[in-house]
Amino acid sequence: MTKKTKFKPTFPQLALMDWVLEKGHKRFFTHSSSLNSGNQTWLYEAGPEGEDGKRKLFRAYPGQSRENDVALLERLGGRDSISTHQLYQQGYVMHISPAMQHEKFNKFISQFSERGWHWAEQVYLVTSAGRAWWEEEGRDLHAKAVAERAAARAETLRLVVIGRESRIQPELSRDLRARVPEGIPLPIPSRKALRPQATAIVTKETETRFYVEDVKPLRSRSISERSVVEGREPNEYVSRENVIVDHATPEIARRLAEIDAEYVEDVNRIAEQTIEALLPSLQDLASRLAQKDAEREDMVRELLSGQPDASPKP
Repeated sequence: MTKKTKFKPTFPQLALMDWVLEKGHKRFFTHSSSLNSGNQTWLYEAGPEGEDGKRKLFRAYPGQSRENDVALLERLGGRDSISTHQLYQQGYVMHISPAMQHEKFNKFISQFSERGWHWAEQVYLVTSAGRAWWEEEGRDLHAKAVAERAAARAETLRLVVIGRESRIQPELSRDLRARVPEGIPLPIPSRKALRPQATAIVTKETETRFYVEDVKPLRSRSISERSVVEGREPNEYVSRENVIVDHATPEIARRLAEIDAEYVEDVNRIAEQTIEALLPSLQDLASRLAQKDAEREDMVRELLSGQPDASPKP
């Protein structure tokens, strides 16, 4: 296969080749595209031959450990769906399809003692041309790209305080709520405030997002309050509009959390004091309404008691 265009590999493509070639001929990857698995690259490593002449096969990604998966994703540039078209077009990889090359595919997987293949997986192997390109050019391109990303990351790294405007519903103590008559709604208005949720370290930014890591909560969130952090490791991010303080310091973050906690505490205290003061009136209201209900029932019952076909109804 001849090269038709100048190959400009992406960082995930370089990182994928780096991972595969790191262990000689032991590693390969598959690409799966289906409704169930999505569009995903999976990584495999073959072990030594056993007594039966078969080699044990390990799936490195996605594996059994979330920590290892996150580390591998980070190494691959945060992508688990890596385009293979250019690598194939250059002749650096070849693929074996279970659908189009059934016999060749079965022969390849027969060397392994275990099999857990998805029907949509295509096996990709690095060719001799790909290995030569890696030694001549690819390895240096990857090292340069890693250094550039590390420099950009170091320049971007900073602490931010993240959060959003959230509704605060004042809470009453269990004892006070137990003394409020049943069926009497409480006149407690909710409040809205810009509330810090967490601190985070910015690793990369775009016009609309800050990609973050090391997210540390500043307070607990209610069930109804959604986190401002989206995505999943190592691609967690927040919208710029949810960054309360950029280039923050630990002291600013601590003080914002204290102000928020003090505000919530004061709102709860004011609500408690107000309901405590209203409690006698609320209890009197409930008692008088209950008395009036009983009087009405008695009057209706007395009125209908002389009607032979009538049944007392509320």
